[in-house]
Amino acid sequence: MYLNTSTDSIVINKIEDILVIELKDNNSKETVYSIKSENDRVIRQGRFSGQIIQLCLSHLASGYYKLFLSREDNIVTYPFEKQSGQFLAMGR
Repeated sequence: MYLNTSTDSIVINKIEDILVIELKDNNSKETVYSIKSENDRVIRQGRFSGQIIQLCLSHLASGYYKLFLSREDNIVTYPFEKQSGQFLAMGR
């Protein structure tokens, strides 16, 4: 499943416990990401340069989470629900 955001040129692909983040621009600037739990606890964070990163999220328990992507002064948030190895919903 892909989620396209026209303003940010980001595609998110969810395959079982793998989350693929692809930035559609050719900009090599650094992107910072973090995943927070429902109670705002940081579950995972990091940074990457380039257009694509794959995150293995098999360790996440069922529940509601938020993915934050930050590049320069832009911050984008994607809430999602994970249940038994699947991502059920993701939206902006």
